[in-house]
Amino acid sequence: MPSLVFSSSKINVKLRTLDLTTGVFYVHLVTAIPVPANSTVADLTLAAGGVYAPAIATMANPAIQADGTGAKVVLSNVTFVGLTTNNAATIRGMVLCKRVGAAVDPTDPIICYGELTAAYTPPASATDLTIIIPSTGLWKED
Repeated sequence: MPSLVFSSSKINVKLRTLDLTTGVFYVHLVTAIPVPANSTVADLTLAAGGVYAPAIATMANPAIQADGTGAKVVLSNVTFVGLTTNNAATIRGMVLCKRVGAAVDPTDPIICYGELTAAYTPPASATDLTIIIPSTGLWKED
């Protein structure tokens, strides 16, 4: 799964202003591959409509190295239950986000992108989509 770590995430982890060990994390599906300069959910081209909503992510062994110069993000598999979209767009990948307030918001920071092994177009009828996260994680930054 090719991945991308957003520039703002790298900087904020190193400055210790983005804590990957606590908080509520979620995953958005995107229909366009993001660029490193993207920094918030508002910068993404999201899947939309139908029965689409971001999925809460369960972190598995998140860690920030003691010296603050690196991080590894590992998630449990993510399932979008009863997924449909109304834009018939092809889903290219997923973006890990961190919720800042009480609900997901376009200003929430984005952390990293993971490309799907094959582009996916949700069928017209509701179908579960489970994304298998590799044991190497979405992001390993040294």
